Amino acid sequence: GVLSDRFKARHPAARVWVGLSTALASVPAALTVLFTDSLAVAYVANFFFSVLSPMWVGCAATTVTDLVLPRMRALASSFYILMNTFVGLALGPWAIGRLSDAFAAAGMDAGAALRYGMLSALAILLLVAVSLLSATRHVARDEATRVERARALGEAT
Repeated sequence: GVLSDRFKARHPAARVWVGLSTALASVPAALTVLFTDSLAVAYVANFFFSVLSPMWVGCAATTVTDLVLPRMRALASSFYILMNTFVGLALGPWAIGRLSDAFAAAGMDAGAALRYGMLSALAILLLVAVSLLSATRHVARDEATRVERARALGEAT
């Protein structure tokens, strides 16, 4: 959050860039956790994964509130948290479990099936990266024109 705020003074899409960077920076730690044979290495990598992987949340939440009028911030934040809960915290583990079960049914042992189920979940970061890269092109204009767009839709600002 502090880092993205400092960079935002120089570039309007800084929060999106910081969010993308922290999400992608967690991938090597996740891969290390999934593929190491050393328990000590797994613990260290898991620490870094646990620190890096949620860092995008603050950047995303702040970007959401920057894109709407002040009176709409609570609603936008609520919707953002609701979608994070349903997609990330509910659908994510369910999908990993289903994939793991499918890999096990295909003949993998349970440990490998779970490993590849979790590895498959990292593939969503490709969609995240494409979406956030697209957002970097639009977020500055969208923040600057939020009041004008609201007035065009009949909002009395």
